[in-house]
Amino acid sequence: MHRLFIFTISLALGACGGGPGSSSAPEIPSGLDTKKLYLFHRLGGIEGIQNLKKKPWVTADPERLDTFWKCSLNALGKKLSSDVLDTLTQEYIAREDLISGEINRSKYKQIISDVTAFKAALKNREKVDLNAAEGGLARCKQEFEPA
Repeated sequence: MHRLFIFTISLALGACGGGPGSSSAPEIPSGLDTKKLYLFHRLGGIEGIQNLKKKPWVTADPERLDTFWKCSLNALGKKLSSDVLDTLTQEYIAREDLISGEINRSKYKQIISDVTAFKAALKNREKVDLNAAEGGLARCKQEFEPA
């Protein structure tokens, strides 16, 4: 009986990936690529999206939010690399974390200075692409959010 129990346990551990701390679990993709993740955090994360849904121009026509999202994704274009967008996303994630109290102000300032230094170190072509994306996002906001 004792041998059967040990055999069953070892079989279960082998089938489950080797026990605690095993890295054999599959990665489940979130469905958000770097452009969508950047835009999501730029809009304020979950709280920002919920606030956006409460705006009069969205409550009047919920389809406008989808159109706004598509406009914003198109404004980002395809020229900004994933590395650039990942680094820029850190700024918006830090803002969300500061608001929620997950990080303190000095950590937030450090992240902002790192992102600012990263922006300053971009190549001229990347700066042009970033400025074009920022301009496109501003146009989408202006088009969809009445003053």
